[in-house]
Amino acid sequence: MGVAKNKNTPPMPLKHFTETVLVFVLGIVFAATGIVLSTLPHLPPGILPWLLLFIATLIYPAALYPLLKNNRADYEFRALHFLPAAITLLWLLLASSMLRFPFLGRILAALTYACSLPFVLVSFVLLVWFCLRVIRRRVPRLVLLVCLFVPYLAFAISTKVYKTDEKIAAVLWHGSWWNITGVAPGLESSSGKNLAFSSFPEEEQWRQKIRQFEMGLTQTGSAVSSTSSASSRASAPLILSSSSSSSSKPSRLPSAGPETDALVLTLVGLYGGVLHHRAKKRAMQV
Repeated sequence: MGVAKNKNTPPMPLKHFTETVLVFVLGIVFAATGIVLSTLPHLPPGILPWLLLFIATLIYPAALYPLLKNNRADYEFRALHFLPAAITLLWLLLASSMLRFPFLGRILAALTYACSLPFVLVSFVLLVWFCLRVIRRRVPRLVLLVCLFVPYLAFAISTKVYKTDEKIAAVLWHGSWWNITGVAPGLESSSGKNLAFSSFPEEEQWRQKIRQFEMGLTQTGSAVSSTSSASSRASAPLILSSSSSSSSKPSRLPSAGPETDALVLTLVGLYGGVLHHRAKKRAMQV
């Protein structure tokens, strides 16, 4: 007689191969988050890109958390999955605070330097520490992490050497649909100035002032243009009315009294009547 399975039996721990795959994927998430984080425009234009990145960093751990919990994954491993969301929140805190305290811009610039190399380096160190602590499959996991970190490091250094970080930011966030605050990333002024967002706080403050000035000029020009068009629309009926009245004017003035011919005939008739009356009076006297 077979032994019935106990429904209250706890689930099996996370398999070693599955955990190894999740370690490798988490390393990819760390590197991708660091690259995208370093390209975010400063606030306020960067609020929508930041929101999208923050949602993405929450979706991944939230989707995996039931699997990690049901298979009794280590608490440290669960916490590491929320590290990208935490660093994204730190970016928002620094980016919003530097508008009031500009010296915080140096910390933000250091955090996002070379595709956020400081954050990614710390994240990989913590992940390596976890792999060494749990003992399970140490060598394969460390080899995978090294194979992942070396290409990332080469890419991060190349972005600073060849100055491609701003080009990557322009490709990712260029477009009018990101522009919910009226200032678009990668903006260039009408005078040809480079107003792209800079990682240096002093330069970024100066460019921010220029962008605000250019935006003010644009809004002023739009207001003047709308006022001119409104004035033109208001004056159009008056012009049409005057033109219609002038087109209905006769070619010559109408006469104020009877025509000259009628006046002459009337005088001749009166003169004839007077002569007839005198002739009749003389005939009566005779």
